[in-house]
Amino acid sequence: MHGKTLCSTILAAAIGLSGIMPAAAAPAVPAPVVSDARSNLVIDVHERRGFHRRGGYAYYNGHRGYPRYRDGYRRHNGYWFPRSAFTFEVIIGGGAPRYHAPHRYYAPRRGYRLTRAHYRWCDARYRSYRAYDNSFQPYHGPRKQCVSPYY
Repeated sequence: MHGKTLCSTILAAAIGLSGIMPAAAAPAVPAPVVSDARSNLVIDVHERRGFHRRGGYAYYNGHRGYPRYRDGYRRHNGYWFPRSAFTFEVIIGGGAPRYHAPHRYYAPRRGYRLTRAHYRWCDARYRSYRAYDNSFQPYHGPRKQCVSPYY
């Protein structure tokens, strides 16, 4: 028992003295003074939070947005941003489900009639094709508009 006590006493002394020795060994050097006047004038675009535009591009939380749809991206203020731009919001929101924007359906203009070749092509290609609304039923998901080479 005496050996364990002696060993623990030496170990405690070594740990206690190790914190004092380096402080006395190095001279105290004052930290360099940084002027706040210069640092306030420069703001990096990638550090800025929120939505803003610069140089014809849109940025959200430092991520560049794109005007057209991109797979895996989320829509915000008319632009598509990567999911990583919204990570702070997801952490606060408790892991909200991912939003998938539906693909837009552009109905034919009123009075616009498709050609017979288009109807024949879609009918031959898709078993579930309906000519009156120009749509077909894919294996997964909602009905989709048929777009042929004659469209």
